[in-house]
Amino acid sequence: MKPNFQPKSFSFFFTIAILFPSIATAAPGDLDNDGLRDEVETNTGTYVSPANTGTNPAIADTDGDSLPDGMEVNLGTVPTSAASKVKRPNIIYILVDDLGYGEVGCFWQNQRTGTWKFATPGLDAMAAEGAKLTHHYVGAPICAPSRASFLLGQTQGHSEVRDTQFDKALPNNHTLARMLKSSGYNTVHIGKAGLAGTMTRNGASSVGLAGHPLYRGFDRFFGYLFHPDGWEHYPRNGANQYNSRIYSDFTAVTDAHVDLYTSDAWTAFAKKSIIDQTTNRPDQPFFIYLSYDTPHFYGQHAPAPNYPSGGGLSGGIQWVGAPSYTNTATNNSANIDNIANKHPSVNSTWYPAAQKHVSMIRRIDSSVADILQTLRDLGIDDDTMVVFTSDNGPAETVVYPPSFESYGGFEGLKGDLWEGGIRVPTIVWWPGKIPATNQLTNIRDVARPCGNWDWMATFAEMAKIPAPAFTDGTSMIPTLTGQGEQPDKGHLYFEFNYGGSTGNLIEFANHRNDPRGQMQAIRVGDFMGVRTAISSGTEPFRIYNVVSDLKQANDVAPARADLQDRMKYLAITARRKGAGINRTFDNVPLPDVTPGLVENGLHCKTYEGYWPWLPEFNQLAATSDVGSSTISPVPRTREDDFGLAFTGFVSVPTAGSYVFTLNSDSGSCLWLHESRVIDNDYLHVPVKASGPVYLEAGLHPIRLYYRHQTGDPALSLSYSGPGIPTQPVPASSFFVAGPPPVLQPDEVTTQRNTPVLIDVLANDTSTVPLSVVSGGPTVLGTTPVELNQILITPYAGLIGYSEFPYVASNGFSSPTSSIRATVLFDNEIWFPFEDAAGTVVKQYGATLPFSGTLSGAANPANAWKLGKFGLGLQFDGIDNQVNLPGLALPTGQTPRTFSFWLKTSSRSSPELQTLFSYGSNSTGARYVLRLDNRANVESDHALRLEVNSGQITGTRPLNDGVWHHVAVVNDDFNSNGQVNVNETKIFVDGVLDPASSFSGRVLATGSNNVPCIGGSNHNVDYNFVGSIDDLRIFSRGLSDAEVVALSATVPRYLNEASVNPDYDGDGMSDEDEWTAGTDPMDSNSLLKILETVVNGGNVSLSWVGTVGRDYQVEESFDLIEWHLVPGKGPVRIETPVTPGGPIIPPFLSVTVPKAGPGRQFFRLRVSLSAP
Repeated sequence: MKPNFQPKSFSFFFTIAILFPSIATAAPGDLDNDGLRDEVETNTGTYVSPANTGTNPAIADTDGDSLPDGMEVNLGTVPTSAASKVKRPNIIYILVDDLGYGEVGCFWQNQRTGTWKFATPGLDAMAAEGAKLTHHYVGAPICAPSRASFLLGQTQGHSEVRDTQFDKALPNNHTLARMLKSSGYNTVHIGKAGLAGTMTRNGASSVGLAGHPLYRGFDRFFGYLFHPDGWEHYPRNGANQYNSRIYSDFTAVTDAHVDLYTSDAWTAFAKKSIIDQTTNRPDQPFFIYLSYDTPHFYGQHAPAPNYPSGGGLSGGIQWVGAPSYTNTATNNSANIDNIANKHPSVNSTWYPAAQKHVSMIRRIDSSVADILQTLRDLGIDDDTMVVFTSDNGPAETVVYPPSFESYGGFEGLKGDLWEGGIRVPTIVWWPGKIPATNQLTNIRDVARPCGNWDWMATFAEMAKIPAPAFTDGTSMIPTLTGQGEQPDKGHLYFEFNYGGSTGNLIEFANHRNDPRGQMQAIRVGDFMGVRTAISSGTEPFRIYNVVSDLKQANDVAPARADLQDRMKYLAITARRKGAGINRTFDNVPLPDVTPGLVENGLHCKTYEGYWPWLPEFNQLAATSDVGSSTISPVPRTREDDFGLAFTGFVSVPTAGSYVFTLNSDSGSCLWLHESRVIDNDYLHVPVKASGPVYLEAGLHPIRLYYRHQTGDPALSLSYSGPGIPTQPVPASSFFVAGPPPVLQPDEVTTQRNTPVLIDVLANDTSTVPLSVVSGGPTVLGTTPVELNQILITPYAGLIGYSEFPYVASNGFSSPTSSIRATVLFDNEIWFPFEDAAGTVVKQYGATLPFSGTLSGAANPANAWKLGKFGLGLQFDGIDNQVNLPGLALPTGQTPRTFSFWLKTSSRSSPELQTLFSYGSNSTGARYVLRLDNRANVESDHALRLEVNSGQITGTRPLNDGVWHHVAVVNDDFNSNGQVNVNETKIFVDGVLDPASSFSGRVLATGSNNVPCIGGSNHNVDYNFVGSIDDLRIFSRGLSDAEVVALSATVPRYLNEASVNPDYDGDGMSDEDEWTAGTDPMDSNSLLKILETVVNGGNVSLSWVGTVGRDYQVEESFDLIEWHLVPGKGPVRIETPVTPGGPIIPPFLSVTVPKAGPGRQFFRLRVSLSAP
């Protein structure tokens, strides 16, 4: 049987001009550096296609709408029309300095008692309107490397800023700001930088700083450039002990009032930037990196105790320009760090440093609330994501960390790889996009582990651009929004070297005075492994469940050898030596792997598109997936603008140091295991070699990405090693896992509203351990993966059967098989009569596999007709019937229920109208369900149960040519210890049918005669004329409510025959109709676009949708090549949040931009929604 409900496409055509979506990149011959080659910029003023853009090759933004021409092609808008645009959100990333996990109310302070606690009402309100990320980590437990991990999108295993490399220039590579700027964002860096490089700190121009923010992707900078600047919060134009100065772009600020407070200055400039951009360039999204230098030591009070009243456009802190710069600076030196200016909420009994610390946090708290109010006042709050977070854990300096439990429920401080040093309070706010509770006592908690290096990929998705392969992160948008599937690399990696030991705090009962030195930490699932004072790289990890064991007190390593092995593997393979830093484990060889049987070759996925950098291909749709004998451009599917992703294993014959050399004409990267060995994308050179790579002899996972734009493609990989001079890696050294795994079909049965877990891999074979990737979709319910099995959870009240696919993976391929699932009403025997042809009648119920035999039909195909649900069986009233030899049925006085649908219009029949019969032909032992008719006598026929010498007959006539649901329930309803035919309940269409006559007889059903549907084997002349469908036999008496529910239930299944019937004759197969959500029994039930509206530069399509379906719009210019319209689906009808909730209108619509003249065709692609 073929899997049911595969995605189907339905096409609706009309004439309109719309764009092809594509992705642009800066390429050779790109005069204006707008991401389009000059040869495609035809300067006609009319966009035709990505190969004929009509744009000006000398102007990067031809239509003046703030988006580079290449970016517009990338987004699917018209680069020659300012009216054609796509909305992308603004992004504000607020980073504070040394704020501990426990120093935000809703993370920890609110649960504290006594006097040593404080509130953060602004941040708590922000979290209530968004979400708090309670498992968000920073790359390193100190500011410079932590900030570098954020800006580069890399863990400390790959970053070029590590350990205490303060004021090291951020590498000239892909940066988060550069990525967003190239996609059309206005980028602003405010506050502390610390990664600009070094120079004499005398206020001179900073134009010579190699890593100045303006050289790393920011359009504007206002803040501190150097690390020591952040120790002073009243810069006084450099007249302070640290020579701290504010820089505006490259120029030092020299005219500011002496009491200009940095926190206020950053807040004011942030509000100014938001207001200016929204007012002057409302169509251009902005990215603001707002990096506060507080509450880092040394603490200093603000220039006034109270935050300025109000907030937003008309209140709070305001930008007023030089020399005050903010409305809180008055040039009064008495205001500088005046104890009288402590925050009004501060307890005067606290020691002075604690008072300052909390006052600074409260200033930040008010500032954040002020910024959010500004967004609301401007009406852009629902178009702006705001992230609030910290760069590391709390410092052990002038404020004693236990005073406020600044580390929260953890142990560890700034400089530690314990949870308190790297797990930081993080809040995400994006009204209308991120589900929120808006309840201070019930804030949404996002507990998925993530790192600050994940924001690059996250912001890339928001900007509608592919994330660079350069990044170690994955987008968090699916988790934050609750929409889509979250990519998962399976681990978080940390490394750091720091002197001394963990703080000698009595509160740190488990880790106080632990030596630091060379340290590594790895998070896998709920577990964090940590090792410190590493001397050889072979030391074991201490492993803790950091979900339940916050203080990392219970080392589970002795019982989790699997985690120990995994973490020790990642400790070597998820990193590379770099940044000029030496580690004691740099030269530990990458271990070989044993994937099972292998065969020569590589997997190669090909991609087509225009990318501004080498993208993370795993997040893109491949054009093809083929095998390749070696690494070369040969697998490409076209000559220009393509990408290749090779995966497999490389074998090295001898352990030792190897050097790999990558030759490519454009961007390329090489990974061994998870270690990025060669990065040759941003500053691409034709030939680039790795440093020494230490390998054990054997097989090593290899991944190589390559993108080509135009010209002659070039790609090859060479290596050298022990006894191997530099040479191309031979084809004989590349392998893929083989032979392929074999997946067997599976079957499972459950009951309505009852989930069932099926181990689909139990009967599968593979040389490499398999994991379940996905199951479904199916109309039966949801099919998530749990414990490497598939959990089938039927939709509420649903019954039926279906066959659907599941996907497994061995790490290199994704084989599929099928699951045949049956959802019963209870635990019944079920004949759905969907066999369609032949004489075999299958049973889908809870007994062992069983089939009946259709007999008496000269042409069996004529017996299979339209039933109540799909097909049914039509009986001729002469000799065709279904015999069920060997079927075990209730005997004696066992309670039972028979349920089925019937339709007949016969008013006189030559035979008795028997629907079902079985049992011995003796008193009380024969059980016959039939219509109450007499041979050849015209009359109304009610339902009758005969038990040989006893009977009960209903009242309602059933021979009216209409489908009726009937149920017969036998049980000891009078509780006398016997089941008598005279206490039988007969139901018709869910309503109890009163008996018109009865004669008592205790049931003594035997098992001698062969059970029969549509006739009887105890005598002749008992054949039924009419149709029967959906027969169910229960070994218990159903309740009245159950019978009513059963009569109202529509089973879901498809005909399993090879044909694809069309019952209502509307030209659309039943399988297609189930997928589309239309009624296969009604020729007037069709999927169609109800409304098409062309309005200016847009065309809107509207249609009636069905719950459980995904709809995507496809477009074409020639009816041959079809493309999904980007960003326009899938769309679906969301089910009510709670059962019985408000009904969601079934209307769906999509609006897409249109372009110049010419025909344009649309069609809808409809598929079952993924679980």
